[in-house]
Amino acid sequence: HLKRSLGNMDFLLNPTFTWMCLKGADFVFFQRPHLEDRIAAMRMCKNHNKPTWVDYDDNLHAVPMCNPRYPMYGNPQIQHNVAMMVAMADVVTVSTAALRDSLLGILRSFPDGREFIRDPEKIVIIPNAYDEEMHGPIPETRGERNKLVVWRGSGSHCKDLMLYTDALKNVVAARQDWNYEFIGEPFWWTIEELQKVAKPPVLGLTAT
Repeated sequence: HLKRSLGNMDFLLNPTFTWMCLKGADFVFFQRPHLEDRIAAMRMCKNHNKPTWVDYDDNLHAVPMCNPRYPMYGNPQIQHNVAMMVAMADVVTVSTAALRDSLLGILRSFPDGREFIRDPEKIVIIPNAYDEEMHGPIPETRGERNKLVVWRGSGSHCKDLMLYTDALKNVVAARQDWNYEFIGEPFWWTIEELQKVAKPPVLGLTAT
């Protein structure tokens, strides 16, 4: 969107970050930074008086143990790195108000100083949205519906499925003429439990 609205702006995507990358840059953008080398890059930006923009779309300080990424994001050093990036950035963008509140709590834990910017106004919400320009308008659903229930999600949401497995079993048992499809990384235990109440071949229970 920035490139479309600011057509004369150049974008440099360079995983090898050096001071030469900063020459001519108006600002530096970090997406979900969590490693120590990003802190070093942030300090380099500050030393060269380059504004920094950090974006988080998930609360990396509250990743549950059931999430496959917990061993990484649950690491105290990684959580410290995230906190440092939030405190040092000029602007932090997030997707929800709850995430902003969480990062505000982190920001308030840092002392005043040249390295840290404790202004709460720097944490800005850019709401989740559907990009009609990229994906096209959502068609209106009219008339008779297809009897299809679709779940989509990665392995990070396996606990969500586990919590609602019993409710899903009731739905499947009561609606044998419906189809149910799981896309992504569905929790295998939920699939097995639903198969116990399904009556093939009426039920199309698939995982892709």
